Amino acid sequence: MFSLRATTSAMTKQIILVPFLALFIHSAGAAELPEAAKQIIFEQIQEDIFFEDEGLVRSVKSMDDLHFKQRDEFKIRISGDSYSRWDQKKIHYDCEATILTRGAIQTKNDVSTLCRMTGENWPHDSNRDRSQRNQLFVKLKPGGILPGSAKIISSKELFGQMVLVKATDAAALARDLKDSAAVDYVQLNSFHGKQRLPEVEKAPLAFESFSEASPFNDPQVSKIWSFLDDKGFGVSVNKTYSVLGSQAREDVIVAVVDTGVDYRHEDLRSIMWVNPGEIPGNGKDDDGNGYIDDVHGINTLMRDSNGVASGNPMASHSHGTHVSGTIAAAQNNRIGIAGIASRAKIMAIRTVPDDADETDVDIVESFLYAAKHGARIINCSFGKKTNEGGMVVAETINHIAANYGTLVVAAAGNDSNPFVRWDIDTDPKYPASFDSEGLLVIAATSSSGGLASFSNVGRKSVDVAAPGVNIFSTIPNDSYGPMSGTSMATPTTVGVLAEVLARFPSLTPVELKKIAIESVTPVSSFKGLMVSGGRVNLYQALQTAGRYR
Repeated sequence: MFSLRATTSAMTKQIILVPFLALFIHSAGAAELPEAAKQIIFEQIQEDIFFEDEGLVRSVKSMDDLHFKQRDEFKIRISGDSYSRWDQKKIHYDCEATILTRGAIQTKNDVSTLCRMTGENWPHDSNRDRSQRNQLFVKLKPGGILPGSAKIISSKELFGQMVLVKATDAAALARDLKDSAAVDYVQLNSFHGKQRLPEVEKAPLAFESFSEASPFNDPQVSKIWSFLDDKGFGVSVNKTYSVLGSQAREDVIVAVVDTGVDYRHEDLRSIMWVNPGEIPGNGKDDDGNGYIDDVHGINTLMRDSNGVASGNPMASHSHGTHVSGTIAAAQNNRIGIAGIASRAKIMAIRTVPDDADETDVDIVESFLYAAKHGARIINCSFGKKTNEGGMVVAETINHIAANYGTLVVAAAGNDSNPFVRWDIDTDPKYPASFDSEGLLVIAATSSSGGLASFSNVGRKSVDVAAPGVNIFSTIPNDSYGPMSGTSMATPTTVGVLAEVLARFPSLTPVELKKIAIESVTPVSSFKGLMVSGGRVNLYQALQTAGRYR
């Protein structure tokens, strides 16, 4: 759930890019796309590459020269050249459109596009920080009052001195307010950058049962290699329950801020968090928290005419459901698999679109909702490579750790390859690269014991590693399958920490983070690539937690 890194151009003159050579698709002879589908794809490309900063504009003006042919059922590749009217510099585009649903492309939700640009004036890709045009974060100085402005439509206090402002023109308002004596800083509401989410893998390893005695009666649990002990390069889940049994003292609420969760799944419905103050389906805000029928969580991607998030976090993609099963799928119910944590309750928060282009406003709202409603851990399997100096998400993480006892666990990212490791100390990822005692960052390992080839690293920014390749878990519609990514390593770690909290509920976020780092199984090749230099281990984490309490 991560986008390519971008840099900022120093140009300040207005330019408009127009097609010069026809953008074309490398066709394999597939049928011509309908005109309506072409228009939707073009609009998505236009949105991808739009850029505006201090009078400079980059965009594609017309679709007249575009020629579309679908390469296969799900992929369309697009490339072409455009020129700047200002200086006649050439910019080259390489775009890929991914069809997200089977059948016709009818809305922008059916397709995701990703464009990369090269050229004399644009040595960067399309995923430069983009922002929502009518929302602005304003942090006031102590005792400061939001200055009046005709550009302000409404405002909402978030926490501390942080205010979210709805404006007629957020960028213009930001320029007006940034030098105000009452204002500490302003920040636009940034998108995180589009890209394709990890998908269920069709046929990885033959998923025969891994050889180790299991304490669970769930029929497909033996397909989860991460349950093995150190010799199998897992996190010792089987060993923990076989030796220590189930000693959890209380439920632990875990918020999965993701693409939503299939809360009707056969292996998840019994472990879903239920809002005790809400009466399901009556169309009312029974508990007065501002949300209607938020029984299992909220959906910030669906809002009413007043901008209030929906109370239905049903999954739109398999990602969030897969994450949830790894953490907490029902144990010993003779169905499907088992989660790592025995008494975790999943709070579902749909904030990540199917194209992974979440906004800072939605992330902040999700984190605050989770913390205020009792989540002890937030699973954050998403991130971006541009931040433009924004600190609102970081301040939110600090706030919920200090005031609600909530730990955010975030993925390190999947930008490495077999030849080069992406170091998020020097090439940051957000939120993973934020410096916060309330944030734990996770790299991914494979079943052979080493780091996954795609996993990012960071001596200072990455804390621990966990299994994240071919992880078998729940997917929507009562199904199961494997997925890979630091997105999968993160819930593996969250499941471990949720079980630790269930047995030692008085632990603070800072203590929980220390326990995760101190209890790893050391791996010599990880030294210098992360803080702990090792892989998380449930059995050892519980032994370490016992020394804290």
